[in-house]
Amino acid sequence: MIPTYNRREDVVECLRSIQKLDYPNYEIIVVDNGSTDGTGDAIERLFQEVKLIKSERNLGVTGGRNLGAKHSSGEYIFFLDHDTTVGRNTLNELMSVMQSNHNIGIAGPAVYYYNDPKRVWGLGTSINMVTGRVSFNEAGKIDNGQFVKVIDVQVLPTAFLVESEVIDKVGLFDDIFFAVYEDTDFCFRVKEAGYKVICVTTAKVWHKVSLNEREQQLGVLRRAYYVARNRIIFMRKHAKPLNFFSFLIVSAPIFAFYYTLQSSKYFDNSATREYYKGLLDGLKVAFRQKD
Repeated sequence: MIPTYNRREDVVECLRSIQKLDYPNYEIIVVDNGSTDGTGDAIERLFQEVKLIKSERNLGVTGGRNLGAKHSSGEYIFFLDHDTTVGRNTLNELMSVMQSNHNIGIAGPAVYYYNDPKRVWGLGTSINMVTGRVSFNEAGKIDNGQFVKVIDVQVLPTAFLVESEVIDKVGLFDDIFFAVYEDTDFCFRVKEAGYKVICVTTAKVWHKVSLNEREQQLGVLRRAYYVARNRIIFMRKHAKPLNFFSFLIVSAPIFAFYYTLQSSKYFDNSATREYYKGLLDGLKVAFRQKD
């Protein structure tokens, strides 16, 4: 299940990799979030087997995934970002592990850099529930076969397999996030329901994210509003009250200072404005949602 927005060439390559999967029985669902670059037309022309759902507006990652999930008839749903390609055995490996242990709620692959295929982007991610800082597990390491097959993780971004029964219990993605932290919130809700979240390193996905530090930082700055807003909402929702208070008075100002410095460094003052706007909106939403 792939949500997409104005990434025609990327989603076409993603779908071509999915066509090569060695798993015997699956349906492909794409939600086009109101693209204006001909994405929907390209999919209809090149992939007749794809169930294409067209939205008139951009529903975000959360809305796109939720819409696609509602059209799924499978017992499992594999959520996948549009700027990825998948290994031939990826779904087989994930399904094998999921079906071997019903305590597993979500299973995701090892994710690598598209332009450096053996370099790890992340074997899941971790979040510090005091500071709110997210880190990518084993990021930057070269995979020489040293990783164990199954790793317990906090969060699986970008690509992950979920049993429909789990979604029935915990619900779909929280639309309050739109994009950024939506995977983190979903994985936490699954864990809070008593399930395990695991990374299966024999399943592999390649993600089109830059290895260049400048391009990485510019990408982060482009998401400044949602990073600021959604970090606060997530911490309010899942952190212990004392940890959330500590986050607000210590970590949030440090993050704001960091984004201000980065904005100045890359001459993008609009990112500073967006970040502080996100902070204010995040505080409004966070305190409204529990009080």
